[in-house]
Amino acid sequence: MGYSTLDIENGLKIDRERLRVWTSKGFVAPSIPSPGRGRKAEFTLLDVYCVALFSKLVGTFGMSRKVAAEFVDGFKAREQATGKHGENVSHILFRLETVDGESKIRTMTFGEPGEWAMTLSDGRWGMYDPEGRVPFRPFDIPGFMGDSFDDDYDGLQIINFKKIRQVVRAAFPG
Repeated sequence: MGYSTLDIENGLKIDRERLRVWTSKGFVAPSIPSPGRGRKAEFTLLDVYCVALFSKLVGTFGMSRKVAAEFVDGFKAREQATGKHGENVSHILFRLETVDGESKIRTMTFGEPGEWAMTLSDGRWGMYDPEGRVPFRPFDIPGFMGDSFDDDYDGLQIINFKKIRQVVRAAFPG
């Protein structure tokens, strides 16, 4: 089953012109080709996840559309290769770095349900359970906290993909 741009606009509450610009510039794209003249291409469920992820990266994280599109392309390629199509990702860890004045994706790691992720909360490193079963657990390991860990985790950010999936599933229950 395919989804139209109107379905996505309504389901994800994305402004029509904004989605038109994103698709016309190739930041997000439908995977189901147009079946003929006068008919539009349609989005798969994975494409809808990609649009929701792109919107989150640009809106919440303030990522440039170019970098967000590269990020989403990496996500889409991984999901197509695994055959899971966004259904088994619980979180995405990522870090950007600036090279020659331009942001680049330095790290992108995908977590499966039940995995734990390291994250920084209120200046403390700890374990984060993306499934929400256990609250954040800080830990103190000598040489691991803050800048003393050679900036290896500086700027690390996490996306709770489970929430993105919940929004998409609520909008597109079929």
